[in-house]
Amino acid sequence: EDVILSAKFPDDLNWKKYWEQLTATYREACDIAANYGLTYQMHPALGVLASTTDAFLHFHDAVGRDNLRFNFDTANQYFLKDNLQLSLRRLKDYIDYIHISDNRGQQVEHLAIGDGIIRWDDFFETLDVIDFKGHFGIDIGGAESGVANLDSAYTQAAKFIQEKL
Repeated sequence: EDVILSAKFPDDLNWKKYWEQLTATYREACDIAANYGLTYQMHPALGVLASTTDAFLHFHDAVGRDNLRFNFDTANQYFLKDNLQLSLRRLKDYIDYIHISDNRGQQVEHLAIGDGIIRWDDFFETLDVIDFKGHFGIDIGGAESGVANLDSAYTQAAKFIQEKL
């Protein structure tokens, strides 16, 4: 957060021109990916341009490419105060990959499943409602998270996901 808060922009930054160049660059990246039958995944995180559901939908509309997708990250979105169930419903046509880890809502952290306060039953029920058929990536750990035993946390998360599916 300190890095984001201390960011300085050039005095001559022309936002409109920057936005046009940025979206053109993403259009080109998506077109290259499409030539190989791939998607381009946007990952939400604190300080990035498309960190929330609303921000991604706005950016997706500006880029205008069907293969621009949203890498749904449960911990990051929970910390950023996105309602996970509502976000899943709003983003259902743009999600085919989910990073899964828990969070307590107070800081960026990627905790073992059950060590945070995400309502997992509601989350997986919503995945059923939107008929999610994509992939999961276990995203536990990092210096900010203090997970003592990553092997155990990953094994337990994999079992948890299998049980929920």
